[in-house]
Amino acid sequence: MRICIVLPSLMGGGAEILYINLIKYWISKGHSLDLIVLTDLDDETSIRDRLPSECDVVEIGAKRIATSIFSLIKILFQKKYEIVLTAMWPATIVTVICSLPVIHKTKVFVSEHTIVSNYQNSFTSRKLHSITSYIFYNMINGIIAVSNAVRDDIINATRIKEEKIEVIYNAVASGRSKPSKEQIEHYLKDLWKEDVKYKLLSVGSLKQEKDFITLINAFNLLPINIKDNCILIILGEGPERKNLESLIHQRGLDKKIFLPGFKLDPYPWYCTADLFVLSSKFEGFGNVIVEAMEVGLPIVSTSTGGPSEILQEGVFGSLVQINDPNKLSLSIQDMLNIKHDTNKLIKRAKDFSVSKIGDKYIKYFKAN
Repeated sequence: MRICIVLPSLMGGGAEILYINLIKYWISKGHSLDLIVLTDLDDETSIRDRLPSECDVVEIGAKRIATSIFSLIKILFQKKYEIVLTAMWPATIVTVICSLPVIHKTKVFVSEHTIVSNYQNSFTSRKLHSITSYIFYNMINGIIAVSNAVRDDIINATRIKEEKIEVIYNAVASGRSKPSKEQIEHYLKDLWKEDVKYKLLSVGSLKQEKDFITLINAFNLLPINIKDNCILIILGEGPERKNLESLIHQRGLDKKIFLPGFKLDPYPWYCTADLFVLSSKFEGFGNVIVEAMEVGLPIVSTSTGGPSEILQEGVFGSLVQINDPNKLSLSIQDMLNIKHDTNKLIKRAKDFSVSKIGDKYIKYFKAN
């Protein structure tokens, strides 16, 4: 099968990592893969190095998604792929428009990864998303939502019929083998610096919706006997860095909370942490939850969208309401003081394996 994936960028976000996982798997199964990137690549956060050499990458290099239209039409018309898969509005709308000249020969699918209505802070933007999605998504072969929460949001926002949408969770669990005991010891010394009893980890872009302010405040509310022997590392980069650094300093936590920035491979931190904490206000899926589970790392998460589904409403981790530092702090304490069944978490992570999810995509493409 000749497949083309169209993405707005190749920054190191959860959606981009999903498609790299799928590209690798589909190539291993004999499919032909091209990747079209619409906008300029940011060298600091780009994950292009993760792409296999067998994948042809076309960089349009537009300053804005909308200005990539003519270049994208030309590529899609010339190549005439069997499958075009695109993600993240408004790149999805642009790709569908550009696919119209070849849509009779090419199957076109869009994938939605976020609860878009949470991003739309004005009536005009909500209306624009609703109208464009309703018009153009009804022209294509299918819509993929990465969680039931995302599917429900699409239906509520656009009035697209439920049967047009397929829920396929993200392909996150790669089956990567755990590091050796010697590697673990090296990671502990190199990454955490200080030998503390409790090592907390969070991973995500430093944006308002990740709500690291609540996480920092929750850490500050931990009892002295825990806080004095605890470190929190937040991996990621983004516009909220200065605000978070200021809050950390105000709380007197400069030697307890660290922001090392974006890391291309956060796996060593997952393997050496004692607890993973997600504080987001909303999440379409939550790749980081699965990444933590795959190494048996216990989880505390806000009860929102994808994370609630991954953790099956608290079966596989602790869920707390959003924007509540007191409850988040209490849940962190509880999870640090109980024994966890790591094998149970690892087994659950396999439900989101690249092979299982990759096969679901191919089956959906063929059926539609």
